[in-house]
Amino acid sequence: YKTMNQWVKQLINLKKNNAAFALGSASLVAKKVNFLEDKNNVVAFTTTDGIKTFLVVINSNKSDASVDLPLNKKFSLVLNNKPVIIADNVFVKPTSFTVIEVK
Repeated sequence: YKTMNQWVKQLINLKKNNAAFALGSASLVAKKVNFLEDKNNVVAFTTTDGIKTFLVVINSNKSDASVDLPLNKKFSLVLNNKPVIIADNVFVKPTSFTVIEVK
């Protein structure tokens, strides 16, 4: 229970502290969210507030999933369930998601 509570607090803080997760209207979502992948029960998208850009990867599979990362960028884990970044791929654990800041 404690771990879930901490996880939810992190999600709330992420939304409160980053305008990229509180866009407020469908038109802003259309402008600021870019879907990179939507196949095999894996969804990956970037969202931005114009200053910071985040990559969100959601894996609803019962096994690890990988997504190609944008080339020539640096990454910083923001909220994760122990993803692994190798070269230009992020591997996300089963039935979890990760949030990565793209720099």
